Amino acid sequence: MGFPIDRELAGDVNNPSLKLLDFILRKQAHNKKRFDKLDRYYNGKHDVLTRKLSNNSKANKVVINHAKYVTDMAVGFVTGKPFSYTAAPGKNIKAIQDSFDEMDIISHDTELEKDLSVFGVAYELLYLKAIDDKNTEERIESIDPRGVVLVTDDSVEKNPLFGIHYQKKFDLNGRENGYLIKVYTAKGDRTVSGLRMVITNVAKPKYKQNYFDGVPIIEYRNNEVKKLVNLLDHDSIY
Repeated sequence: MGFPIDRELAGDVNNPSLKLLDFILRKQAHNKKRFDKLDRYYNGKHDVLTRKLSNNSKANKVVINHAKYVTDMAVGFVTGKPFSYTAAPGKNIKAIQDSFDEMDIISHDTELEKDLSVFGVAYELLYLKAIDDKNTEERIESIDPRGVVLVTDDSVEKNPLFGIHYQKKFDLNGRENGYLIKVYTAKGDRTVSGLRMVITNVAKPKYKQNYFDGVPIIEYRNNEVKKLVNLLDHDSIY
């Protein structure tokens, strides 16, 4: 589970150093390339469409999108009938079910299953949304796996240490303007603005307390190799 690191080298996991964050995001950049390819294949943008023959001759290029077919069928089989949540005998989970209904958990589960099929891994973020000056409500959202990494210790239990969510920023002209990077720990989350995904120059971090008593990012895997079926990672069948 997650991105394992030596717990002793991690330092203060509730306030990870910029050096550590930079190291993790540099490593994550390699994973993002693979995720980008899987997303292209789901959307029918296979590598064959940009392949050029050695003699520069023209060739017909046909895409049969098995990746999308497998994913759509898998998601339909698993979530076509929404998941149901029941309580053990003598237990009452009506408050939880009401909260799930408010959060539209059915759509959320479907989105998670799609990410699991396309990328082999899915992530969700728990947070509190302000309703007014005095009240909040629990919220849950799926996060694009290309923009998140869950850092764990290197024990057999793979205990979560903190999570990183990063996304591109744009100026008013639509040009890329660095990255917005949020670090989620068991105590709170910290927002950092960087010029690139790797942190080389940052603005003053903004800190917000976390009330979930744990890292609020959860990772789900299809299996240990993060794949639905091997065909999603191979060009030879297309």
